[in-house]
Amino acid sequence: MINFAIPNLEKTIKDIEKADKQIAFANRMAINAAANEIKTELTAEMARVFENPTKYTINSVRIDYAGKKDPASGIRKAEARLYIQDEAKRGNAPADFLRPQVEGGQRQLKKFEARTRAIGLLPSGGFLVPSRSAELDQHGNIPYATFKRILKDLEAPPSATKSSGKRRKAPRAGHKYIIPRGHAKFQGIWLRDNATQKITPVLVWKTSLKEYKKKFKFFDISHSILKSRFEKIFNEKLAHALATAK
Repeated sequence: MINFAIPNLEKTIKDIEKADKQIAFANRMAINAAANEIKTELTAEMARVFENPTKYTINSVRIDYAGKKDPASGIRKAEARLYIQDEAKRGNAPADFLRPQVEGGQRQLKKFEARTRAIGLLPSGGFLVPSRSAELDQHGNIPYATFKRILKDLEAPPSATKSSGKRRKAPRAGHKYIIPRGHAKFQGIWLRDNATQKITPVLVWKTSLKEYKKKFKFFDISHSILKSRFEKIFNEKLAHALATAK
């Protein structure tokens, strides 16, 4: 019978445990570094493929980084999540209006459309799009303040009419957003000049919209960077982690 043992077993076990920790640490760092590279490239791609995009759009790529502890288990998360911002305090979330640019197809209802439909001002089965005469901001969009004013005008109760013999007041100066009546089909939302009573279209009603083509290659860019760069990034992070391990 021969008895043998691994020399310095306790130290070897500690070294293995330390190496395991450093590998896990390097993996988290590599994942986060790759996520940052993808975010940088996606941001640059939006500036390339979209015409005059807003900062809100350009800055909409988000990362939930690896390494955060799970509140329940206390284990550090070994994965990162990269996504388009899917919440908005006001207006539409970037994930909603960028989805057809990524996946193709028709866009979803905007918050303004859903709101006006929910309160019975808009029919179903269509979309509102800016008219040629609508005033747009520098990015080609209806300003948020305009949507607020439209809702204020449309939700206001109609003025009470009096049948007294008093002389009618002159029309109030300014403009008011209205939904034209007396048409067989819904026309959209128009702007009325209170002095002249002239109306001009602002948001016109479309029962169908053009199909969006896949313009923003969110997944292609992400997968390409992971495939071409992750191994090199991981090796760099691992070498650094092992060299600086305490």
